[in-house]
Amino acid sequence: MGSFPAVAVICGGSHPLAVNRALHSWLRDCRARKLCLVGIASGIFSIAQTGLADGRRCAVHWEQFPSFVEQFPGVAAVQSAFEIDGDTYSCSGGDAAFDMFVQFVLEDFDSLIASRVCEKAAAMRIRQPGDRQRLPLHAGAAIHHDGLLKIIEQMEMHLDEPVALEAMAAASHLSRRQVERIFSKQIGRSPARYYLEMRLERAHLLIANSQLPIVEIAMACGFVSASHFAKAYRENYGMTPSEARSEAIERRRNGPATWPVQHITQSGHTAVRLRKHAQSA
Repeated sequence: MGSFPAVAVICGGSHPLAVNRALHSWLRDCRARKLCLVGIASGIFSIAQTGLADGRRCAVHWEQFPSFVEQFPGVAAVQSAFEIDGDTYSCSGGDAAFDMFVQFVLEDFDSLIASRVCEKAAAMRIRQPGDRQRLPLHAGAAIHHDGLLKIIEQMEMHLDEPVALEAMAAASHLSRRQVERIFSKQIGRSPARYYLEMRLERAHLLIANSQLPIVEIAMACGFVSASHFAKAYRENYGMTPSEARSEAIERRRNGPATWPVQHITQSGHTAVRLRKHAQSA
């Protein structure tokens, strides 16, 4: 780590990198030398650990987002594909890294060169800074109803203190009945069920990726009591919050020795369990 590049890129994955003081010192030196810092996927954790991302708008993968905002409240974390805030670049991983790379091409060359890069990569659409990663619980859904998207955004912003459907509908200039019809047609479930599953998903990610007590997680996700939370969680994931945390700990301990396997609960929703790799014959 003795030399300094034009850009310092920290690549991560599905889990944050271990704290590395030598890396942190090198990143601080890079910033002192006015170099751009780039965090890909969980690589943004390493930059945030140094304090260099404080006050910056940073893209964080949706699975890592709940634990990131708990650990780094001074960072303006968002669930977008990628972000550029001054000399700090961040992306959620996957193909968002390519989208961010194209921005470097645009800055260093021009739109013609960037277009040729996209053609070579067979990239049909390049996302812009701030474009969202996905729609919660519906990553593949193509939803174009502006009112529906506004309500989903309101739900995302108020997971800790759920907002009444009437208030969200009024803010989108829709009636409650209209919202219910739109949700049923485009998402296949009621607004209340969708909102509940969003809160449960946030809780599930916090259970798996943070050390917050389960009671605090319940409150942070808008549940008025631990018993109500445990009941809803079990119905949706087929296990108790405590069982989910134990399995997450086992997965981190065993690493590649386990993989997630989906089970469908009696209520028809997807649960995640871990299964050991089959031993070779």
